[in-house]
Amino acid sequence: MNKTINSSKWAFLNSSSQQIIGFLFFGGMTYLLSPEFFGVYAIGLIFSEILCQLVRLGLSANLINRKKNVSVALNNAFYSTLLIGILVSVAFYYSACLLTSYFEISKYLLVIQIMSIIPLIFSLGSVPDAQLQRKFLYKKIAFATFLASLVSCLIAVVVAFTELSELAFAFQKVIYEFIMLIIIWNSIKWRPSFLINTSILKEQLRVGIPLLVAGLTNVAVNKLKDIFIASVLGPAALGLYRLAIKLQDFVVKLTLGPITAIAIPSLARVKKSEFKGTLSSFIKWMAILSFPIFGGLAITSTDLLSVLFKDEWKDSALALQMLCILGALSIYIHMFKPIFSVLERGGILVKLRVMHFFILFALLYTTSKYGVFYIVLSEIIVTIILTSLGLLLLSKALNENYFSLILSMRTAVVSVSLMLFSLFLVDLFVGNYLTYNPFISLVLFSLFGLFTYALSMKFLFHEDYVVILDYIRASKLVLMLKKQF
Repeated sequence: MNKTINSSKWAFLNSSSQQIIGFLFFGGMTYLLSPEFFGVYAIGLIFSEILCQLVRLGLSANLINRKKNVSVALNNAFYSTLLIGILVSVAFYYSACLLTSYFEISKYLLVIQIMSIIPLIFSLGSVPDAQLQRKFLYKKIAFATFLASLVSCLIAVVVAFTELSELAFAFQKVIYEFIMLIIIWNSIKWRPSFLINTSILKEQLRVGIPLLVAGLTNVAVNKLKDIFIASVLGPAALGLYRLAIKLQDFVVKLTLGPITAIAIPSLARVKKSEFKGTLSSFIKWMAILSFPIFGGLAITSTDLLSVLFKDEWKDSALALQMLCILGALSIYIHMFKPIFSVLERGGILVKLRVMHFFILFALLYTTSKYGVFYIVLSEIIVTIILTSLGLLLLSKALNENYFSLILSMRTAVVSVSLMLFSLFLVDLFVGNYLTYNPFISLVLFSLFGLFTYALSMKFLFHEDYVVILDYIRASKLVLMLKKQF
């Protein structure tokens, strides 16, 4: 348990440092580059992220959970992922012309070609990354993430001021992956040998392939919206949408990321009799951390965009509000991968991912021409369907009612509802008489929202409130402040 708590702290630091640096970088670049540049980069990410998922072959989760023949399994995974990484990167490079032609961005061919090396770099880091997670060495992952994010973003900003500005994002991504690769290899003692066993590899692939298919369909689902926006509405519209996604992703990685990052190694060590209770605790704290931020972000989206970005980005507000709703509804979707991976029920995960893909594709094919609002609405509908179906399959697999997990979110749901109702009343009665500039409005709403959320938790869910308060008091930051003052 101590390992889990300590790892969660480093996982949080990992997510927060990466997201804060990435957010500052992304926000700064909005002043240097137009939405079209963001859209072109997003098109490159569609294919690089799908191919990066492919090169893993679904073996990472197996390596984290593995208890026997570990050395052989590591070698099997390393050489398998390396071979696929080489083939995929070569194929990506030579298909760049077709991709840029289809999306009518041929003048940005070099951007896509530079990004074609990312799957190869990613394949080289797949095994050492799994080893660090297996040993709960999230401190080293956090350090690697921080340094890679900082250096790559600084270099990209410099590039953005040159005549090669269109390549800034591509350079940032490649440099980030390369620095991560170097640091994580230096963080482990293991080195590959030619100790390979085909029978063990077959067993690894038997477990990994369903996870691979699930992972591919998951990434494909996430990128499906981008494909439709880029194809139907153009790269500029995709750039505006990606800003909204970046803000939503900032919240997801900051609140849900640290918990999902440690879910597989933590759940793998839990007794069957304690599995449901542990899972319930995971979901409760994911909701407590994320719901107030999603709710506050949805309400203040217009003011936030006005304060942080240029006027040409203000059309992202509606997409951001919808994405906040989607983020709050996606907690179970985020947990299905670690749950079914630990239970070695990859087949169930595959079914959910495939259904997600085809239902979403059908809805997007019908609605994408009407705008981004209907695109995100389609994803919300599918998320509700898949959450219900996933809980049903989990209940059948373990012969227990897992729909009761929904009650795990009651603390967050009640507290956030009271927070949003209070903000609505303030806006209704005070907003009609006072006119604030966007920055003052943003600050006041944020502070009042935080106050009402904490107040509702203190009086209605005192035990959870005390846990949060004790955690804050014991944090290193608070202890440092006490020493100073």
